[in-house]
Amino acid sequence: MLPTIPARIRLKQLFARAFVQSGAPKRRARSDMPSCRILCYHCIGRSPTHYFSLANRLCVSPEAFRWQLKYLRREFNPLSEKEFVRRVSDGFGPRDVLVTLDDGTIDLLLEAAPLLSEHGIPAVAFVCGDPSARISWWFDLAVLIDREFASKAPRFRTRIFWSELRRWKELPRVDRESEWQVRATRCGARGEEWPELRVLNASEIGDLSAAGISVGAHGFAHEELFQLNSDRLESEIHRSVDAVSTATGESPKGFAYAYGKRRHLNASADRIVKALKLEYALTTQWGFNMGPCDRYRLERIVIDGTDDRNTFIAKLWGGIWT
Repeated sequence: MLPTIPARIRLKQLFARAFVQSGAPKRRARSDMPSCRILCYHCIGRSPTHYFSLANRLCVSPEAFRWQLKYLRREFNPLSEKEFVRRVSDGFGPRDVLVTLDDGTIDLLLEAAPLLSEHGIPAVAFVCGDPSARISWWFDLAVLIDREFASKAPRFRTRIFWSELRRWKELPRVDRESEWQVRATRCGARGEEWPELRVLNASEIGDLSAAGISVGAHGFAHEELFQLNSDRLESEIHRSVDAVSTATGESPKGFAYAYGKRRHLNASADRIVKALKLEYALTTQWGFNMGPCDRYRLERIVIDGTDDRNTFIAKLWGGIWT
């Protein structure tokens, strides 16, 4: 039997339901200030492991994504990347929204693109330049926990997974991979090639662009930029931009910082992005973009697989911040 939804997610959903039932979204809609909500999605598909659907902001089901797009079309003004860039300079309207999708995994081409086209909503996909980039170390950790604690109950394994996840998030990539090798050898685990999270190759990035989705850069190998020395940092960003240009035939307009919280950002990365003449950069720091704002530190609202309909609405109207 799968473990129950963690208490913090239940609380989020309860607060969101109370917020929506109070009529707050309708009241806020009548007095909404000029701003742009930038939504951040990752995988549009089904999580291959229950740990991940509970623990991380990654897999949003196609059914949920379809409903969310209908809501955006009805209640907001979805912007194309071209309109968005213009409004960053000229000012946003009261209900402007930009849909963004990070990482550039195969589900964007198979699931997200058809749904976006069906509802007539433009979007920007921020892709990794290296098709062998590993963005799914969370799943590797799930495999490891399952093998190491195979005799334990699912709820116990989930608690261990959450604890290890928090610790692994703080480790440099090379340390995570080294620890994985040692523990995997000991317990007989092996890394899985999760097809849901395979990174797009150059040809598929071109197909994504041809499907009408704008393409931006997200780093070459999805590295934590703040951990790189100056040479590797410059290479990671430059190679990412070059890969998008080669795949689409156009220079990208935007860059989305991998991981993207304040602790992952630094002035050196900002300087490189500006030197490349990119027109904006996105973080995953939560917030609306109101009034004059730093176009190279724009904030987003992360939409995750634990967001029910009330939570989605509450996030868009400022009732939930997580």
